[in-house]
Amino acid sequence: MNIDGIEFDDSGLTPKVGDEQLEWLRPGFTASEHPIDAAVTWATDIATQVHMVWPAVRDGELEPPPVQHVLDRLVRSRIAGESAEIEAELVLRPDPGTVAVVHRLPACDFCQQACVERPARYDSTIQGQSSGMANMCGEHYMEYAPRRLGLGEGQYLMTSDEVPAAVYEAEERALEYWAPMLGT
Repeated sequence: MNIDGIEFDDSGLTPKVGDEQLEWLRPGFTASEHPIDAAVTWATDIATQVHMVWPAVRDGELEPPPVQHVLDRLVRSRIAGESAEIEAELVLRPDPGTVAVVHRLPACDFCQQACVERPARYDSTIQGQSSGMANMCGEHYMEYAPRRLGLGEGQYLMTSDEVPAAVYEAEERALEYWAPMLGT
């Protein structure tokens, strides 16, 4: 679908990973492999294939994820868990996980430590640490974050008021696409 010159998938999600891209993932367990270990490895490989990472910095400047990622997040939040058929479809579509739509932006954790109140634009892992996330303004994101967005990496934070009208229109159309599987 095309709304205001922006191309969106009819489902509202990122496009499916094609069978030709997944062919190498077909299980080919050998008799010498432990079946549970082989199955876990196979499932992990599939999860890795549909994992997306978005470079949050381009030419030294912060760049938010595309509006298609915003739409994907909104649609997933509306349809996830509604049926086994939908869950099967969601597994086949990469989940960008690069955007979180929030009611209001939280404060930057690093600015707050310095007794400064600045809104955070990112919820991200902290570079060089094996665990831990922090809400960060753009300046602290550039200083402390690995500069990648996606599941397990971090999210770009935006309020529902910042979501473009075209994305909300595409969301309504996408829900029509999913309506037969939702039973509506």
